[in-house]
Amino acid sequence: MSSSVAARAFLRRFGRSFAALLAVLTAYALFGHFGVPALVRHYLPVMGSEALGRIVGVDAVRFHPFRLVLELDGLRVATAAGDGDALQVASIHANLELASIVQRAPVLHELRIDAPRLMLVRDEDGALSWADVIARFNSGEEGEGGRFSVGNIQLSDGALSFDDRLAGVHHRIDGLRVNLPFVSNLPVKVDVFVQPALSASVNGTPFSLAGKTRPFAERRETMLEFNVVDQQIAPYLAYLPFQPAFRVAAGELDALVELSFSHDADGSPRLAVNGEL
Repeated sequence: MSSSVAARAFLRRFGRSFAALLAVLTAYALFGHFGVPALVRHYLPVMGSEALGRIVGVDAVRFHPFRLVLELDGLRVATAAGDGDALQVASIHANLELASIVQRAPVLHELRIDAPRLMLVRDEDGALSWADVIARFNSGEEGEGGRFSVGNIQLSDGALSFDDRLAGVHHRIDGLRVNLPFVSNLPVKVDVFVQPALSASVNGTPFSLAGKTRPFAERRETMLEFNVVDQQIAPYLAYLPFQPAFRVAAGELDALVELSFSHDADGSPRLAVNGEL
């Protein structure tokens, strides 16, 4: 008889514990699916506008609580005058790691940015259209910067329009694709499945870049090598820091360059460039 009573008591305790666990998971799922997107939709434009001094908007926000995936659609940053968008991003996919709780800093396993569109203008006085945002950041208090770790960074179908009215030229970058395996100032290790690469069409001329990475070595190192052949240089002579006493009707540039970024165990980053021009 006593064993039967003990069994029933155990089943009651188990039932209550299971019901409590189920209630917590249900509340977490509901908050993740509905609460987090609502909070992000409300606070992202407010905090973004306050940080940049420009109107920031977002069309849609989704959060998958059990996968820890946050997705944003239609992120926008307005021009300084507010008469259009200076930056548009079709979608952002961010996959958080539980290590974010331990590190008390954002740790992303994967970050995907799809179809960003950046508009940049330099007027006749030499002022950049993003000068107000740059000045806003420079006016803040200096510090060590935020702690973060981002792995498997993928940017696809990017575009940049640069209207340089001072130099009288217009530059266009289309089809920009950037892959970065790891960027971090935290001692964490994230499974890396992305190899470094960059490709785009610059003023109608395609180029590509590829490399290799060793993110988990003592010196987390990424090496990139790019080859430029017959790059026309006449359109870029307008950016010489002096007024030349010569005129170049046409010219070409060939380059074989290796760029290496390493992050030593003591926390000191290092950038090296080697090659031939």
